[in-house]
Amino acid sequence: MKNLKVFVLVGALSISLLTHSSDSNAMPDNTKWVDPFIGTQGDSGQLSPAATVPFGMVQMGPETGYPAHSGYDYTSQTLIGFSHTRTMGVGCRGAGGSLLMRADYATGESGLESFLAPVSYNKSSESAAPGQYSVKYGSPTIDASMSVTPSTGIQRYRFTRKGEILLSIDTGYAHHERGEGSYTIRSDRQITGFVSGPTVCKAGRFAFHFSMTLSSAPKTITEIDKHRLTLHFDVDAGSEIVVHTGISSVSAEQAEQARRHDLPDMSFDHAVETAHKTWRDALGKFSLQGSTQDKTLFFTHLYHLYLSPANLTNSIRTYRASDGQVYVQDQGDYYFGWSVWDNFRTQLPLLTILEPQVMGEVTRSLAQLYSQGKQNWATEQAPLPTVRTEHSGVVILDAWKKGIRTVDVPALLPHLINEVESSERNTPDQILEGAYDDWAISEFADIVGKPELAKRFRLKAREYRAMWASKMLNINDKFDVMHGDGLYEGTLWQYRWFVPYDVQWVINTLGGEAVFNDQLSYFFDNHLFNMGNQPDIQTPFMFTFSGQPWKTQEVIFDLLHTNYPHWYGTHEKHSQPQARRAFTASPDGMIFEMDNDAGTMSGWYVFVAMGLYPALPGEPVYSLHTPQLRNIQIELGNGNVVEISTNRDPKQYKYIDSVSLNGETLNRAWIHHSELIEGAKLHFTLTDQPNMTWGKNTPFVTALDK
Repeated sequence: MKNLKVFVLVGALSISLLTHSSDSNAMPDNTKWVDPFIGTQGDSGQLSPAATVPFGMVQMGPETGYPAHSGYDYTSQTLIGFSHTRTMGVGCRGAGGSLLMRADYATGESGLESFLAPVSYNKSSESAAPGQYSVKYGSPTIDASMSVTPSTGIQRYRFTRKGEILLSIDTGYAHHERGEGSYTIRSDRQITGFVSGPTVCKAGRFAFHFSMTLSSAPKTITEIDKHRLTLHFDVDAGSEIVVHTGISSVSAEQAEQARRHDLPDMSFDHAVETAHKTWRDALGKFSLQGSTQDKTLFFTHLYHLYLSPANLTNSIRTYRASDGQVYVQDQGDYYFGWSVWDNFRTQLPLLTILEPQVMGEVTRSLAQLYSQGKQNWATEQAPLPTVRTEHSGVVILDAWKKGIRTVDVPALLPHLINEVESSERNTPDQILEGAYDDWAISEFADIVGKPELAKRFRLKAREYRAMWASKMLNINDKFDVMHGDGLYEGTLWQYRWFVPYDVQWVINTLGGEAVFNDQLSYFFDNHLFNMGNQPDIQTPFMFTFSGQPWKTQEVIFDLLHTNYPHWYGTHEKHSQPQARRAFTASPDGMIFEMDNDAGTMSGWYVFVAMGLYPALPGEPVYSLHTPQLRNIQIELGNGNVVEISTNRDPKQYKYIDSVSLNGETLNRAWIHHSELIEGAKLHFTLTDQPNMTWGKNTPFVTALDK
């Protein structure tokens, strides 16, 4: 090993750990139902048990190495270390793994022969809960625990034997392709530095600064190279080392400021307690009746909704944006870390219900991107790992129509127009996606009182129809070809239905509701639907638009409660299907190759469990179907409560016979956002036979022919 620089440090300083008592809280503690290991096995969710808090910048957890997309695979028998960032289930092998660390007992003369080589760990010792992760590894055994605050990660290593400990730090590590990193030794207990790496699919780069403080000083420090170093400690049995690291998009100084703000006493127990309270408050909005498995699935997927985007201004009002410039956030908080192409469909609409204040700041942050060099994928100066931002206009429109109006729409509108007019529309999916954005602009133009502009973009949105009639009207043997006609991760069958903004035209073009329903039924009866990817996840609810909501009830039941045959991965149709439930309370809790995509699929599950679905983001309505739980209560935070109940077990009675809203009969299979948010009692009377008349005569009509 070349050019080793050794520094001898003296004056080790101990720190006492303070204890803090919890405030009493009347909310139910639903954190006990969350299992962060669900979706962490192989390619079934691509999730991680890393410790995090709602919308936190840091996700502190284990790295088990390639090919785990979020850095961790439940089936792995070894771990490499513990890192501070990651994306959750977004495909392309993810991004992050930044600032990798691990403590080990020294071996050999120098103790440096196996810098962060994989080490075995005690699988039975591994545990995770909202805001914390712990595991025992190595021989002699080391007990490692992780927790977080919004802007920091904290690690506690406890030692079973006396000996020399090496605390290894790699600032250039990443999940799949090394990034860049550097460090500066500020004092015997403080190290600062910089981390940079490729974002998801290598489309752009992210970078952030860190400031790390140790509970005690090492006896020496060995600098291996500009990216890596090792700290040497002498420890006694039962002793511990605590490492507290703040991160910032702006500077190491601000990272240190964030560290001191979030957890000035460096108490690991305090961090765990505070994280638990934060999660208890977030998840405590819900009360529900159900089995242990029901509650585990529901609250785990609800938990996943809060993992992105990240609040960059929690304690400091400045942030570095995706154009590389530093800005001051005068109003609210600034959020970053996007996967909008995926989660505009479910996760963001669900946050609109559950976290309207956060969603107001999220939409404002999306709007700010347009003056900060917004691209559909990441720029070269992203402050954290991120993915895609297509359909940001639809997200803002959806929130606006639901009463969240933090965006200056007249100022935003020219940016949206420039974006759609420069978008690529070469393949069928690009044409359909572009038409959705055109429709959103026409709706915004109506909102700001520009009827001619609205008419122009409504006509532009209709231009997809020529392609649809040419490529998607007449079914042929090319319909079931993955990537056929240049489609992105889908088939013509799956993209055929991605016209929620113009369903009535499709119905009319096919020859009416009967033909539409027959062909949509064929799609499901022949298992052409891909539950594992986003392009067609709204299709189970499209029967609501065509007078047969009872078929939606059947499809949902089959997906959640039967061994439904799943034929499709992200890029190909399998030779044999996976016959299983789409979601289970297990490490392989999602079907193979189902990316959770920043809470998209978890949002799908939570909506479906509630009996609601945002089948058309951009319109303030939810389609109704059979809830999957007997009783759900939601505290909306505005003094209003939503109660959703059924008269029978939905696992045995899958059909809706009737629905009442606040005691009055509801004959439509959809509900307006205002009806929900004002407080609602939705009661579903279930039966074992389809009621073919309920919801038939009052479908929600979507059409561009206004």
